[in-house]
Amino acid sequence: MLLRACPLLPVSMLMCFSVAPVWAQEPDTLRLRADHTLKTDSNLYRLSSSDDVLAKTGRDSAAERIAITTVGLSFNKAYSLQRLELDLNLVDYDYQNFNQFSYTANNYAAAWRWSLTPRFHGSLSTARQETLNSFADYQGLTPVDQRNLRANTTSALDASYDVDGTWSLLAGVSRINQTNQLTLGTGDDYSANSASVGVRRASGSNSTFSYIVKTSSGKYLTTSDNNSEFSQLDNELRLAWVLSGKTSASLMAAHINRSHPSDPRRDYSGFNTGVNITWNVTGKTALAASWVRQLGSYQTSYASYTQADRLSLGPTWQVGRKTTVGLRYDLTRIDYLGASTAVPAAQRQDTLRDTSLSLKWQPYPLVALSAALTKSTRDATVTNLPPLDYRSHTASLTAQFSF
Repeated sequence: MLLRACPLLPVSMLMCFSVAPVWAQEPDTLRLRADHTLKTDSNLYRLSSSDDVLAKTGRDSAAERIAITTVGLSFNKAYSLQRLELDLNLVDYDYQNFNQFSYTANNYAAAWRWSLTPRFHGSLSTARQETLNSFADYQGLTPVDQRNLRANTTSALDASYDVDGTWSLLAGVSRINQTNQLTLGTGDDYSANSASVGVRRASGSNSTFSYIVKTSSGKYLTTSDNNSEFSQLDNELRLAWVLSGKTSASLMAAHINRSHPSDPRRDYSGFNTGVNITWNVTGKTALAASWVRQLGSYQTSYASYTQADRLSLGPTWQVGRKTTVGLRYDLTRIDYLGASTAVPAAQRQDTLRDTSLSLKWQPYPLVALSAALTKSTRDATVTNLPPLDYRSHTASLTAQFSF
């Protein structure tokens, strides 16, 4: 790629220093950002201990070093009651050992925060994000040596009318499109249109309550035409609750009902639920804990959807005026449910554990340095499937500059 013919980081820093004097007059309107990350991964392919590494990867080790360079431009400006936001990012991923996975992502996010009157307002937005699929998502599939990028594009229009100081009426429409370079065989390529209406109530203590009804219709893009369409109805309740000056909580409960007109065996329904609590123990110490249950489409011969239960715990410490340390532990169990055949060809349950330690140092307002260590494991209970267990350790160092 052209970008790798000339290292991006020195060029990015030169651009930043050369334009800073011109843009310094409106620092909150137009900004340039340059990041550079060095990352190591002990098990890029997410192989199990029983896998033949040489046969799978062509090397005697699945370890990888990745250099990630980002150049970003952001624009944020208010015009009377209107506000325009734009964020453009060019992200270059350079894989040292498995160079076939190197790529450059062009990501963007744009929004018009409109307001016709102080009471009637909303936003019109669009965004695109391109990432490399994790090998944990298609472990055991072939060919394993081909790059499989995923692109997510979303567009949305939402509106809110403040009836009084307490109640607001909500409405919105959106479209999402997700595609992968290679077929994953799980229904991950899809497009969907959604429309929603709801109400929100805000109290004097900054607590809010909302109820939203959303209907969606879409299709799986890699499924035959006679079995590609689906529809979904969501009824969602959300509560953001300020318990005290140091503690806040958010709760969510949504009943979802997805149907497949051409194949009712794929239908599923149930509750997505979640609770998150943040406790500011002291002025420099905080603790966040959460539990989430989420249903998601997973279109294979042995499952139509997944039920994921995730428990997270994460303390943070402000060890100095410029330094923050964070620790996070995630425990997730995923059940693969709703087999589309009378006798399931396979059964599967995953248990994932992720532990990470992070350090951030911000010596200057526009300069930040960070480091992170992560240990990830998956223990999979499966029948009639290849081994899906894996262990991996990752480490990263990041330097970020903004002007």
